[in-house]
Amino acid sequence: MAITFRRASPFEVREPVVELYWRMRKWPYETKEEYYRYWDWRYSSLSESDATVWIAADGDTVIGHIAMYSRHLRLDGHDVRAGVPGNFLVDERFRNSLIGPRLVDVLRRTVREGEIELLLGYGNAIAHAMFVGLGDRDIGPMQPFADVRRWDPVLARRTAGAALLAPLARAAAWARKAVLRRHLPDVAEGLVVRDLSSDEVLALDRSHWTRSESLVLCESPVLLANRFFRCPFRSHHVFGVIDERTDRLEGMVVTEGTTRIRVWECEVNEGVLSEVQAVELALGASPSAESVYVPLLPQSALADDFSQAGFVNPSDADTVLAETWWSAHWLPTHPLAAEFADLRRWKLWYAWCHH
Repeated sequence: MAITFRRASPFEVREPVVELYWRMRKWPYETKEEYYRYWDWRYSSLSESDATVWIAADGDTVIGHIAMYSRHLRLDGHDVRAGVPGNFLVDERFRNSLIGPRLVDVLRRTVREGEIELLLGYGNAIAHAMFVGLGDRDIGPMQPFADVRRWDPVLARRTAGAALLAPLARAAAWARKAVLRRHLPDVAEGLVVRDLSSDEVLALDRSHWTRSESLVLCESPVLLANRFFRCPFRSHHVFGVIDERTDRLEGMVVTEGTTRIRVWECEVNEGVLSEVQAVELALGASPSAESVYVPLLPQSALADDFSQAGFVNPSDADTVLAETWWSAHWLPTHPLAAEFADLRRWKLWYAWCHH
């Protein structure tokens, strides 16, 4: 029987696609019911507008799948319609066929046909090789920029007796930061941090923010709340940086974890504070934090900002980050093509991806 390809709504093909994932045991859950819960959350919560999927089928059996989640980006005041691939899977019996490359190409076609302007790939080595092989720009992996907040427990986990070195480590870290940060501006007065609820996130107002000249994510409050408060398997915090004199939102930081904190997203009013300052303020509202990891593109100016603030690349880098690569595709005739190519202007955060 001939293999067929078609575009569909995620919930139109929910059962046969979840069956593919269950058959491949692709997600780290024990029951098919959990697979369905995960699918339902992803396809009702992770896209700015309705997500779209493409499937390959052998008769009534789905043997390949790829999705595209929409993102609203902005570059120097220009809105950019972007798409992020996700849930790319081909049945292991067909891994040596052209099903995978063909599914990748249908996403690239959305750029050629003007449906989106920028396609941002994020995947493992096999998926990344397909996107780059078909002409996408290889951007590479993110790197974690880390800071230790409490040396005693961090060193104690390394080796027996290492906690005794905590005073020396604290002193050395303080001296290093004092040198690196001597030219950095102070945080504006009157800024406080609040751990926001879902209802507070839905009411966010960023209309007064200064226009960024960088490529930034402009995530709607609804998408933000759906992604980080409705997730059935993970827990997140959304911290708002508020000017207590005006009660206006000036920054937002999304984190996961309580002791080892990971920063997944940060948006700021650049006329008031920087991303480094927003992250530092959010960490001040996390008293149990021992360490923080901030995944960033190492070639970006944003990564330079965190390096200059004393954040370091740890030797025990996150293996998932190290083994997952970004790629990008845009038309060379796009009015912003030269700006897209300048990766230093990308304020790309992990939450841009499909997770």
